[in-house]
Amino acid sequence: MVIERACLPVFCCSIIPKLDCLDLGKEEEGVDMKRLFDVRREFWEDEFEEIRKYFEEQIGKDLPQAISDKLASLKARVDKLPV
Repeated sequence: MVIERACLPVFCCSIIPKLDCLDLGKEEEGVDMKRLFDVRREFWEDEFEEIRKYFEEQIGKDLPQAISDKLASLKARVDKLPV
């Protein structure tokens, strides 16, 4: 199965396929696909805070800059999610 890049938008945390690009045949019956692939901003805001808090408490000033940059990038993507 070949999936076109246009069918795979990047969300805050991963790549989630567009619903109209999936063809699961009979496997899709009875599955709420919209709910299955729902990306809730509130969840990722809480998740980000937990990750940030963990790094702050466990690593503090010794956190490598590359990880700090990735964390900032995640925060920027979470902030772009719809409310």
